[in-house]
Amino acid sequence: MLVDKLQPKQVVDTYGGKKKDFLKTCIGDKMTPDLIQEQDISTNIKEESVAEVFNVEPVNYTTLNDMEQTFIPEMKNDPFQKEITSLQHQLQQTTLERDAALRKVEMLSASIEELLVKRQQAELTAFDALEKLKLSKSMLHQLKQDKEMILYYTGLSSFDLLSDIFYALHPVLHHDPRFKISLKEQFILTLMKLRLNLGNKDFAYRFDIHRTTVKRYIEKFIDVMYVRLPPALLLLPDSKASKLTMPLSFRKHYPNIIAILDCFEINCEMHSNIIDKASCYSKYKSHHTAKYMVSMTPQGSINFCSKGFVGRSTDVEIVRQSEFVKYVREGDQANHGFLIGEEIEALGATLVTPAFKGLRPQLEGSETEFSRIVSNERIHIERGIGNLRKKYTILRGPIKIPEMNIDFNRNAFIDKIVVVCCCLMNAMPSMVPPW
Repeated sequence: MLVDKLQPKQVVDTYGGKKKDFLKTCIGDKMTPDLIQEQDISTNIKEESVAEVFNVEPVNYTTLNDMEQTFIPEMKNDPFQKEITSLQHQLQQTTLERDAALRKVEMLSASIEELLVKRQQAELTAFDALEKLKLSKSMLHQLKQDKEMILYYTGLSSFDLLSDIFYALHPVLHHDPRFKISLKEQFILTLMKLRLNLGNKDFAYRFDIHRTTVKRYIEKFIDVMYVRLPPALLLLPDSKASKLTMPLSFRKHYPNIIAILDCFEINCEMHSNIIDKASCYSKYKSHHTAKYMVSMTPQGSINFCSKGFVGRSTDVEIVRQSEFVKYVREGDQANHGFLIGEEIEALGATLVTPAFKGLRPQLEGSETEFSRIVSNERIHIERGIGNLRKKYTILRGPIKIPEMNIDFNRNAFIDKIVVVCCCLMNAMPSMVPPW
């Protein structure tokens, strides 16, 4: 308290002279720097005078050891020192434990990262193995490996031919990432439907998709093939090219023939409407049918397919309404088993048909020989239709009623199926020998 009441100005005035740090000598660190003035303080400051000014007894410390001997015993007897020492020891122990825990955390983090990398690699390996297993069991992979399998399921002779047809359709196809199976697998599914006529539920189990999805895929690819394939696979050949590639038997007897005509019928479901039911009934098959006319070249390829007609329609009516006569040119010959001679002859062409007995008891010898030759050549169209229905069993029927409904272009779904099957048949090697 004496220090607080001390007036620094008076001390400086009393002991004027050179600057001297007398504060450490008299009161240690309790004096603030404000008491030190930038003036000369006399070097002859006596300890008694300082004691008199501050009203304290002077203490003389000659060395640092004297100060330690004075204060250290008092510090050792300090009651807080033990607690401070204990806390410092605890802090040191805690620091060591913390460092050890941090090292352990680093080791565990490294182990966890290593395990995560191993788990990721194991998942990738398992995923690759699963993809390989799926690929090995997929229909697409199996068809690539087995030629007989692709012939059985699709009716095509090789996987390369299947790929060529698919790539011809691909420009108008739209790939959606939501598709569960690829576009090529959808194409194979459609070919399997045409070839084996399996149920939609069977395809749903085979390809792990829903039945309605199967139906959409089939309708999509039938529509695309109906538009894309006929311009390339279902057309009348050039007359010069036809004569150059004509088999020897036709070249000998009918060198100008362009088509062999015949009709076939497909069984259909019974209509609920009485008029439709009566119209579809065929006396020849004794069943409700849909009727189609097919034209085949001498080389064995199908060059025309009509739209569907009811089973009650006659062959002559179908030929007249199918607009086939538009493709007949002057000088051509057509081999047919029924009479449409007037329409063909009006275009300057010739219709070749077997001889008819009429009211006569029997045919003459020349007529019999002529009918035999005609029948030998017409057998190719019958074989062609038989192979067509044998290869694509969907043409055996029965046709469902919804498939016979026509769209806004007046095309029934079954009509598109027949045309597509004819195009696929033309993609295969011809069954007619070159001799």
